[in-house]
Amino acid sequence: MAKEFRTECKEDLESLDNILAKHIKETDDIDISVETFQTAITTSCKKSFKTRRNTNKTIKQKSVPWWTAELTIKRKRLNALRRCYQRTKNNEELREHRKSKYYEERKEYQTVIKREKIKSWKDYCSLTAHTNPWNAMYKIAANKTRNNCTMTTLKKTDGTTTTDLEETMKMMAEHLIPRDDDTDDMEYHKQIRAQAKEQIQTIEDREYTTEEVKNAIEELKPKKALGEDDITADIYQRVYKKFPISIYTLYNE
Repeated sequence: MAKEFRTECKEDLESLDNILAKHIKETDDIDISVETFQTAITTSCKKSFKTRRNTNKTIKQKSVPWWTAELTIKRKRLNALRRCYQRTKNNEELREHRKSKYYEERKEYQTVIKREKIKSWKDYCSLTAHTNPWNAMYKIAANKTRNNCTMTTLKKTDGTTTTDLEETMKMMAEHLIPRDDDTDDMEYHKQIRAQAKEQIQTIEDREYTTEEVKNAIEELKPKKALGEDDITADIYQRVYKKFPISIYTLYNE
């Protein structure tokens, strides 16, 4: 029974592979087929694999190791109390009350900062290896520690700054990479665009063989860095085993 089921599944996959290959051959835009194929792989992976969810909330504007979510909340509250006290000008009694409340909150805020600094230092000391406890101290004193500096902020033309790494990278790309605007094209540029759209038909433009495609995919290194689609080499190799005709047709088209 199980053998018959596996045979039936294999026949269904082969049939689906042939249908997909036929569809790829008949398409007018191969880029759409590539994108659809890529989306199908990533969607299948997301539904099949168990992914770990990061439950730890990132603390924004964390610049020191002892900073906590509690300090972020207290700082926001302290700033709100300060603004409230400073804006109260017509009622002297209310102003003094809000001023007193602000100073109380500031005192508590400073106490929590001191407590977290001491706790962070104790945690750091407890993590230092007992075999060579002065190793880390020596590196800090000799300025031999490595600091991973990631650029996250750039100043815009309007005077404001970027808020995250994605916006920073986008701004860098827009500034460093010129836009391909065909409205400024001269006649020479128009001819190049027209030539680029012409289909290349030369003697050397032969189709890949099934063996060439197979060998190229089998030789992919599993430890290589991922591309933008996050599809690893081993995932792609498994997909090829299931849909060899579709992938072979995709490359040739």
